[in-house]
Amino acid sequence: MSMTEVQEKEDTDTEDIVKDVNENVNIFYGLTFCIYGYYDQLRYMKDTIQLYGGTYSSFITKNTSYLIANPEIAGSSKTYKVEQAIKYGVKIVTPQFIDACIECGFVVDDETFLLNFEEKNYFESMNTDWEHLRIEDSKKEAAEKQKKIQFDLFKKERDRVENYEKSRPKHWGLAR
Repeated sequence: MSMTEVQEKEDTDTEDIVKDVNENVNIFYGLTFCIYGYYDQLRYMKDTIQLYGGTYSSFITKNTSYLIANPEIAGSSKTYKVEQAIKYGVKIVTPQFIDACIECGFVVDDETFLLNFEEKNYFESMNTDWEHLRIEDSKKEAAEKQKKIQFDLFKKERDRVENYEKSRPKHWGLAR
C-alpha cells in the first residue's frame, strides 16, 4: 500500500468516526434533565448530557423531562426535587438510563430505569404480608432487568473491543 493509499484510508476512517459521533451528538435534543444525589459526579453527568444535545437544569420545572436520582438518597425520604418531579409528572430514572441511551445511540425505553416513589410509598404503607411480597418481587424483577441490560451492554462493549482488536494492524506505528 502506498503512502497516498494509507493517507486516504486514514482520512476515510477519521470521516467515519466523525460521522458516528455527529449522528449520536443530539441523542438528548429537546430533553431537559435534573440530577439529584450525585454530588461528586454532577459535573461529569451534566457535561455528558450537554455533549449529547440535552439541557441540564438544577431545578425541576414542568418542562423537565427526567430527574436522574440516586435511589439510595432520594428513596430514604421524599425530597423537594422528588416531590416536584412527582407534582409535574417528571419521570425519575437511574443514571443507567443515560448510559443505555448513549450506548444505543437513541433514547431507549425508560421503563426499566424508572424509580416510582409514589407506588413504593403506597405499598410500604400496607401492612399485609401479601403486599410486602409483591414489593419484594417487584424489586427483584427490576434488579434482574437492570442486571440483564448491564450485561448486554457489557457484551456489546466487549464485542466492539474484540472487533477493534481484530481489525487493527498488528504492527501499528512500528517501522519494519
